[in-house]
Amino acid sequence: MSLLDDRRGSASVEIVVMLPLFIVLFAGVYHLHSAGSAALVAAEAARGCAWQFAVTGCEDAKRLELCQGASAAKGNDVKSESDARSEAGDETASELEESESVLDKIEDIPILGELVTMLFGEGAVAAAERKVPGFMRSEDVTMARAYYIVCNTVSKSWSDLMKDQVCAVMTDNLGMDGKVLGCK
Repeated sequence: MSLLDDRRGSASVEIVVMLPLFIVLFAGVYHLHSAGSAALVAAEAARGCAWQFAVTGCEDAKRLELCQGASAAKGNDVKSESDARSEAGDETASELEESESVLDKIEDIPILGELVTMLFGEGAVAAAERKVPGFMRSEDVTMARAYYIVCNTVSKSWSDLMKDQVCAVMTDNLGMDGKVLGCK
């Protein structure tokens, strides 16, 4: 009987070598599952907030039920919302600005932008984030998602439409911003 024929203990050696590898592999699968679940939850929160924000005519996202834990802004407010979030230490502030659509970029063109806004409405962006513990006790990972949607128009009476037009002419063309009674 030679040493090459002796196979006793080979299973023990395989377990000693492979067990740490399997433990790290299962920990990696668990981490990927956590990260994927957090990304899905963040996407669901952003989508829910965006839809509820759009249905209400994109007015005051802070009071909406589905926008708790998410933020939403429309059109020109996206830049200011992004700046406010970055000043507050929010790592996903750039997520809002990056999620601008082609329609938002066209809206910056003077005459064409007004036509596009009139035809399609004003765009809005909602963003949400969820934190996940890092792999093998490292620092937390932030999963951020943003969702772009076009705002619904809020129905107004003819008198409200006329008042808005008169106020717009007086504030924009005559420079009487904040000095006209009844205008915002």
